[in-house]
Amino acid sequence: MIRKIFKRSAYIFFSLAILVTINFMGISSLVFNLDSEEEIRLTDQKSKVQLAAANLKSELEFLLEERLFAADGLKAFVEAHRYKVADVTAEAEMFELFAKSIYESTPDLRSLQLAPSAIVSNVYPLKGNEKSLGHNLLTDSARSNEVLRSINNNQYIVTGPVSLLQGGDALIARLPIYKQSTTSALTAQRKDLDTFWGFATVLIDTESITNIVQKASEENNIDIAIRGKHGLGKEGDIFYGDDSLFLEDYIETSVRLPTGSWQIIAFPKNGWYQIEPLKERVTWLAASLLVVLNILILFLLYEPRKLNGIVSEKTEEIRDLAKFPSENPDPVLRIDHNYKISYINDSGKHLLKSFCKDESCEPPKEFSKKFKAEVAKKNIGSIEWEEGSDIYLISFRKPEGETYTNLYFRNVTQEKRVDQAKTEFVSLASHQLRTPLSIINWYTQALQKSKNAKIDKKGKNYIEEISIGAQRMTELVNALLNVTRYELGTFLIEPEKVNLKSFLQNTKKDFEKQTSSKKISLSLSVSADLSEITTDKTILDLIFDNLISNAIKYSPTGSKIKIRAKKSTARNFTVEIEDYGFGIPENQQNEIFKKMFRADNVVSKDTVGTGLGLYMVKSLVETVGGGVSFISEVDKGTTFTIVLPITMLRKTGSTRFK
Repeated sequence: MIRKIFKRSAYIFFSLAILVTINFMGISSLVFNLDSEEEIRLTDQKSKVQLAAANLKSELEFLLEERLFAADGLKAFVEAHRYKVADVTAEAEMFELFAKSIYESTPDLRSLQLAPSAIVSNVYPLKGNEKSLGHNLLTDSARSNEVLRSINNNQYIVTGPVSLLQGGDALIARLPIYKQSTTSALTAQRKDLDTFWGFATVLIDTESITNIVQKASEENNIDIAIRGKHGLGKEGDIFYGDDSLFLEDYIETSVRLPTGSWQIIAFPKNGWYQIEPLKERVTWLAASLLVVLNILILFLLYEPRKLNGIVSEKTEEIRDLAKFPSENPDPVLRIDHNYKISYINDSGKHLLKSFCKDESCEPPKEFSKKFKAEVAKKNIGSIEWEEGSDIYLISFRKPEGETYTNLYFRNVTQEKRVDQAKTEFVSLASHQLRTPLSIINWYTQALQKSKNAKIDKKGKNYIEEISIGAQRMTELVNALLNVTRYELGTFLIEPEKVNLKSFLQNTKKDFEKQTSSKKISLSLSVSADLSEITTDKTILDLIFDNLISNAIKYSPTGSKIKIRAKKSTARNFTVEIEDYGFGIPENQQNEIFKKMFRADNVVSKDTVGTGLGLYMVKSLVETVGGGVSFISEVDKGTTFTIVLPITMLRKTGSTRFK
C-alpha cells in the first residue's frame, strides 16, 4: 500500500515538474513572440503598400506606352510622304485625316503635332490648340536645350508635365525625324543636323495621369507623391502630391520613360502600424496562462491514462515518420490536423525561415488560408506558392482515414519565368505591329474612297484583298493583346450602371452588316424583370462580341441565331446564345476553351480564326465570378450559356482591357 502511494506521489510530482517546465517555456515563448506578431502585421501592411505602388507603376507605364506609340505613327506618315508634309496643301489635308484616325482611337491625347525644322506647322485637332502653330522650339528658351539634345543624339524625349502656350497642362513626347533615316527612334547614334527633318510630337493630358493616381490613392488608402519632372527621376521636381511625404518612411518604385523615369512614393494615410511596448501586455497574458496551467495540471492529475494514450499515439507517429521520404530531392512537409508542421525533410530545411516563425513551426497565415480552402474541397490537389524569389507548385495528399496531409514542393520558378517572357514578348510584338497596321488600314481606306485615283478593276480587287488581310491582322493583334493583358494581370474591373436590354440591342446593331451579308436572322429577347445591372461594359463587350461573332461565322447562310437574357437568381442573370450552325464534335468539346484551339470541322470550312476567343470568354467570365457552359451537336448547332452577377464587384489591378 505504501509502495503504491509512493509510486503515485512520485508520478504526480514528476508530472507537475514536466507541466510547470513546459508551461513556463510556453509562456516565455508566447510573451516574447508578441513583438514578432506585431512585426508581421507591419510587414503585411508594407507588402500591401508595395503591391499598390507596383500596380500603379504598371498602369502608368502601360498608359504611356499605349499613347506614345502615336508618335511612331506620325513619323511613319512623314517618311511615307517623303518629308513633304508641311510643303503641299494636299499633304497637309492627308495629315489631318491620318492624325484624326490616331486621335480618335487613342484616349487622353491633347493633340498630335508635326514640327518641320522644329517649327510647329501641323496640329490636330486645331481647335483649342491654335496658339501652338508657328511656335519655334529652337528659339524657346525653356525648351531649346532639350530640343537640341534630342536632335544631336537622335533621342526620343518626354518632358513635363508642363504648362502649354494654348492653356492647360500636358506631358509632351517628341520623336526626332531624319531624312533617309533607317535607325530606330531610340538609338543613341549621333546625326548630322543637315539630315534633321523635324519632330513628331504627342501631347497627353496630365489629367489622365492624375486620375489614375487619385484612384490608386483612394482604393488603397495611401498618400502618393511623384517626382521626376522631365524624366529626371529623383533629381526632378515634384509634380504630384505633398513634398512632405519624402521625409517619411515611404515605399518607392519608379516609372520607366523612353528616356529617364519618374519616382513614385507611397505612404499609408493613417501611418504605419505602431508596435506596442512588450511590458504593457506581459501582465494580462501571464495571468491568463497561469489559469490555463492550473486547469491542465488538475486535468492530467486525475486522468493519467490519457497521458499514456498520447505517448503511444506520438510513438506511432514517429515510427510512421521514419518511413517518410527524407531523401526526396524536393522539399516535403507533413501538416497535422491543427495545420502545424510535424515533419520537414532535409531538402525543405531552407523553408524553415518562412514556415517556422516560432517553436510551433506553423506555416504563414496566407499559406494556411489558401491550403485550408483547397483541402476542404478535396484530399488530393495542388496549389502555387511564392517563397522569396522562388515559385513552388505544391501537390498535397491527405491519406484516407488520416488526420495529416503530405505536401510535395516542386520549384517551377524557371518555367514561370520562361512563360512570363513568352507572354511579354507577344505583348511587345503586338504593340509594335499596331502602327504599321494602322497605316495600311488608313491608306487602303483612302484608296477605296478616292474619286480621283485612276485604278482599274484588277487594282481595286487587290486593294480589297489588302484591306481584308489588314483587318484580319488587326483582329489577331487585338486578340493577342487582350490575352497577354489578362495573363499579365494588367487589368481591373470598373463596374457601372448598365441597362442590359439597351446594351444587347446596341450589340445586335453592331453585327447587322455581318448578319445581312449572310442573310442570318438575329433575334433578341430580354425578360421584363431584368433591367439595370452593375457591370464592366468593356468586359461585357469582349464576352458577347466573341460569342456572337463565332455564332455568325460558324453558321450557314440563311440560318438564325437567338439571344435570350433572363434573371436566374436574386444575384445572377443568364444569357443564352443559340445558333444552328456547324456544332462542336463531341470528342473535342473538352478542348474548346483552350488557348489557340479550333475544332476540326470549322477549320476545314473557315481557315481564318485565332482560337483565342473562347479562351478569353471563359477567363473573363470566371474572373468576374460567373460561369460558362454549352451544349452542342455537329451540324445541328450550339447553345452557349453565360451566368454573370447582377452586381459585379470592383477589382483593383493595373490597366483595364482596351
